[in-house]
Amino acid sequence: MTAKSGDTAPHFTTIAGFLAKLPGEITAVFRDVLLVCDAHGLIGKERFAVDGCKLPSNASRTWSGTRADLQKKAEKMEKVIGYLLDAHRRQDAGPNNDSLTQREQQQIETLSRNSQKIRKALTDFKPRLNRKGEELKANLTDPDSAVMKTSHGVVQGYTGVAAVDSKSQGIVNASAFGTG
Repeated sequence: MTAKSGDTAPHFTTIAGFLAKLPGEITAVFRDVLLVCDAHGLIGKERFAVDGCKLPSNASRTWSGTRADLQKKAEKMEKVIGYLLDAHRRQDAGPNNDSLTQREQQQIETLSRNSQKIRKALTDFKPRLNRKGEELKANLTDPDSAVMKTSHGVVQGYTGVAAVDSKSQGIVNASAFGTG
């Protein structure tokens, strides 16, 4: 990597930012690094080690569920909005005649926005099925990620897999999958 960065070692956040902003360009950089390694005899081409780990994604677990779960969540939000508006109407009809508080108004707006987000996502929703044909939970924040069991509990994330050449321990392939 130092050849590509002018003999400096970039911080890992710089590399992560590059990957996030330019996913297509990383393929060319990775290929070039492998070609340089091969030209210097660093790849043995005989034995490779493959290993993987589960990586958490930056996805909110509250936005996960099956189609039915998300439908119920939207209905529940809309029910709460209705309750708040009914309470406001009753209060307006009474002698105290105060309008909605700023907190209640923000709560209604937030619930409405979230309900609309779920409803919009449900129109484009394509359920993912497991091997048995059962629907898997989807995440609206990061739909490519998956719910996975780990030794630290359940995480919403990806399975990261890397192949390493045995000669110089150079990574020759790496991928992330939204499956357990």
